[in-house]
Formats: sequence, C-alpha cells, structure tokens
Amino acid sequence: MQHCQESFDTVPVAVNSNHSEYKNLKELFSQPPSTAAVLERTRELCATYLGGIWETLRTDQIMLKVQEGGLNNFNFVVRLPDDVQTVENEPRSALLRIYCNMDADEVTVETAIVALLSQRSLGPHLLGIFPGGRLEQFIPSRILTNKEFCNPHVAYEVGRILAHVHSLDMPITRRPRLMDIVEGLIERLRRTERWTKAYKMHTTLAKVDAALCPERITVDLFAEELELVKKCFKKSGSPIVFSNNDVHEGNLLLRDGVEVTDKGLRGRKDADPLVLIDYEYASYYYRGFDLCHYCVECCQDNTNKSWPYYNIMQRQWPTEQHQRMYIGGYLDKADEVRFRVSESSSSRAPFMWTYITVMRKDIS
Repeated sequence: MQHCQESFDTVPVAVNSNHSEYKNLKELFSQPPSTAAVLERTRELCATYLGGIWETLRTDQIMLKVQEGGLNNFNFVVRLPDDVQTVENEPRSALLRIYCNMDADEVTVETAIVALLSQRSLGPHLLGIFPGGRLEQFIPSRILTNKEFCNPHVAYEVGRILAHVHSLDMPITRRPRLMDIVEGLIERLRRTERWTKAYKMHTTLAKVDAALCPERITVDLFAEELELVKKCFKKSGSPIVFSNNDVHEGNLLLRDGVEVTDKGLRGRKDADPLVLIDYEYASYYYRGFDLCHYCVECCQDNTNKSWPYYNIMQRQWPTEQHQRMYIGGYLDKADEVRFRVSESSSSRAPFMWTYITVMRKDIS
C-alpha cells in the first residue's frame, strides 16, 4: 500500500516580529482583563481583524474573560453583548491569544501551522494575525479531564486525529525541531546559577526502583541522556512525520453537546467531537513519539495545583485492549499507513518533558 500525504499550497503568513510591540502587548495583557487599557486594545484588535459590528463597538461593550490552560500564551475569550446584533458574517466571539514565551521564529512556525490546519478544519479558524498574538475561532467546548482522556473511546478519536495530522505535508523544516528545543533548554539551564551543582535524586511522584536511577542529577547527565535518546530514536525505525508532539487532555477540546461515556462519545454528529489545539511544539518528528505520548499522558494528571503541577498515575497506563482501540482509530482514519507502530518510543516522551518542566521552574 502507498502512504499518502495531503499537500498544501504554500500560504504566505506575514508575522511582524517587532519586539517592542510584542513586549508591550505581553505587559499590557498581564493586567486584569477588566483594566480599561486592556479592553481598549482588545476593542482595537477586534475592530481591525473581525470587522462588521466590532468596528462600531464601544470599549465598555467589550466582554473579555480569561481562558484557562495557556502555558506560553495569555488566552482570552472576547464576546459581543447579547443585545448587539451582527451586520455581516463576523463572529460573535473569538479567542484572543497573546504570546508570552515564544521567540520570533517560533511564532512564525506556529502561525504558519495554525493557518494551514485552519484550511483543513483540523483546528480553530484563524481570524487575524498581528505582532504579538492572533485571533482565532472560539469553539464552544471544554478541555478533557484526565479520566475522560483515558477513556478507550476517546483514545479511538485521538488516534483518528493523529492519523490525519501525520498525513500532512507542511511547508516547514523537516529537521526534528523538538530535539533542538530540548538542546536549547539544556544550554539555558547551564547558564543558571542553580544548575551549577548536582542535586540528589528524589522519586516522590512515581514508584520506581531506586537502583535504576542515578543518585544525583546534573545538567551534564541531562545532556548525556539526550544523546542516548537520539541514538534510540535513530535505531527505532520510526518514520519522521508532521507531529503535534504535545497530545494531552489540556490540548483536546470536547465540543459542547458531546458527552464521554463508557459506551462511547454521545451527542451531536455535525462535527468531530474532539479538536486538537496548540501546535507550539509541532514539527516533523518521530511518529512513535507522538503515538506513545498519548499513553504517557494517560499516566499524568495535570490538575495538581502545586509544584510540579501534575501527579503520576502509573496504574493508568493503557491496557492492550485500550491500545488496540487507539491504534484502531489511527488505522481507520489512515488505512494506507504502512509503518510499523513501535512501543519503543514510550520512554522517550517523559524524558523530553522533564526538561520542559525543569525549564519552567528555573527560567521564567
């Protein structure tokens, strides 16, 4: 069988990397959403990019609410008042994203990805791009809970989504960018005073054999293990495809009107029940990493309110039947995929996110 990839015509995405504008927006939107200056800037952005009735709206009519879940962005939902009618086909609501921890290159890549996925209805429609952020379609929904994420019927839908994502031919570098990101984090840690010394290894969140763990953790150890990970990936035989690289419950929207049950996802049939969002770590990468990352995230509950903001739930690793449902969804969506799915990538996913976690603690 032949493996097919969807192709996109190159879509030019103009992203102004004006640093001062980026910084100003970040500082402005770090204030409470009820602040007059925040509401006025929101009104200006909506008038410029949404048009229609938004052009005539007063600042005191802007309805702005913080949307939880953003790690590298400030996210807000902006709405029209109920008594204000649209005049054309402008949306009544939108999601406003203000970038916080992304450099110009990262913004350019993510914006290009979001624009192209929008064309394929694989994510929210892109409504406007401006220096320091973007406006996109607001999808009435909520994020999944960890329990729902671990539901085999949800796994089936996630498999279908990933099969579609992996089939895409995106106009970005084929270099495995996620590895570059991790290498950059290690170098940033080297420059921090805290990581000039070694730390005793503690296994407080997971039950593991201490004999299998190093006694002390250093940046050099991180770098050595990264080289080991590189060798394992190269030997895995896993193909490099366009990947999301960040599948977890917080990045999956469950549309309003859909319910997760033990018998399946019930409710509306006019659209896919789940929407995968946030492609800030997306790149061409090993397919096995993306597939196994779902299994890893089943064991990680991200509702912990204190450091490190997650709990390890080892008993929630998907059973063989669960994994068959997951891969069944993948193959049902892309039955021409002929690559061998390997379990060998499961240990690499938590390794990568160890650096992300450490970096957020020490470099923020």
